[in-house]
Amino acid sequence: SRTAKISRLSTTRVVARKAISSSSYFDHELLKRETVFFVFRFLDASSLSRAAAVCSCWRLVAVDERLWMWLYMESGLERPSVLSGSWRWDFVKQKVIERNWIEGRYRVTRLVGHREAINCMAFCNDVLLSGGDDNELRVWDLAGQLGNSSRTLVGHQGKVLCCCIVRGMAVSAGEDKVIIMWDLKTGNPVANLVQHTHAVLCMVTDGERFVYTGSADHDVCKWD
Repeated sequence: SRTAKISRLSTTRVVARKAISSSSYFDHELLKRETVFFVFRFLDASSLSRAAAVCSCWRLVAVDERLWMWLYMESGLERPSVLSGSWRWDFVKQKVIERNWIEGRYRVTRLVGHREAINCMAFCNDVLLSGGDDNELRVWDLAGQLGNSSRTLVGHQGKVLCCCIVRGMAVSAGEDKVIIMWDLKTGNPVANLVQHTHAVLCMVTDGERFVYTGSADHDVCKWD
């Protein structure tokens, strides 16, 4: 029953926390790693971190990526578009960011360049795109990876309404119905894609290969 499951879960958590508070609660040298893993499955992040400091055996289990993946998925945190390769590191980083926002520990930096309203933005690996009513797509290099702190990509004949970043390229579209792919390093257009018959209003990417665009012509196009 649901009540029994909750009772077993509560008991397991109590045992786990007692084990962490006193390394002699039971003989961890004789406890199989699978059992430790099962117990640790019910711990929160702070309890796992404390468990890792008890002994080398517990540390090996406490840093298991499966535990941190489950914690991440169950926490309700938004999954990052680009994973660092470590669920533990991504979880800790997202929690730090969340706490900083809540406690007001942040810095505001103004990026000035657009001459008219900004309609869209996209971000990936410290590169920010912004498109506006001035027909421009701007690339903001927040970490100095591209050589310039900002770059203006000119090519659209109307307002830029949507943009994204995929495979090291910027993609933008808007009122002129044209989807332009740009080389982020050089700022040069790579391709002009024409399919929609009305303004392109939105786009999204899977971050690896495909770009999907939606238009006022009632069509959704998939670009490979």
